[in-house]
Amino acid sequence: MTTMHRRRQWRDRRPVTMEELHMSNQYVAVLCVLAGIGTALVLLLLIFGQSFANLFFGG
Repeated sequence: MTTMHRRRQWRDRRPVTMEELHMSNQYVAVLCVLAGIGTALVLLLLIFGQSFANLFFGG
């Protein structure tokens, strides 16, 4: 079966604008912050154990 449209080639792409680069940098920064927060929580849980978990879950 053949496709009815021509596939986009790498040379057909338009260049990336500075706004798109800025937005992608912001997305990467948000992901890094979320990963850092998650890593910090895991490390605190590993270091302080049950006393740290009780702060979140009570008990």
